Amino acid sequence: MTNWSDYLCFPIPPWLRIVSMTFTISKIWEWFDTAILISKGQSLKKIGFLHIYHHATTFLLFLCVMNFPGGEKSGMLLNGFVHTLMYYHFAFRLPKLLRPIITTLQIIQLITVTYNWHVVPTVCSSHKQE
Repeated sequence: MTNWSDYLCFPIPPWLRIVSMTFTISKIWEWFDTAILISKGQSLKKIGFLHIYHHATTFLLFLCVMNFPGGEKSGMLLNGFVHTLMYYHFAFRLPKLLRPIITTLQIIQLITVTYNWHVVPTVCSSHKQE
């Protein structure tokens, strides 16, 4: 890939589509994750709005973004990176000062992937795939 429009417009290879579909389906687990927290007595206030909103919408958002190559690639890459940091934190406890950075990165990831998804129809309609 030589430029941004190539990244946004060139379809992903079949093997990566399988990874993407698996990645998207794995987001259903987040509904169960939230249900488990609630069943263990966590209050909705303690769980937090961002957690609930994120887990309620991520699967549906990935169903949308995986329909355009730029959003699909960015979604897997950025969401995978943020979740790697998050699960590292769960396993090894990052310093309290660094925890808001994970939330900030999740928000940046959402904005970036949404932007890529939004611009793909315009950018790719004039893009010539070689």
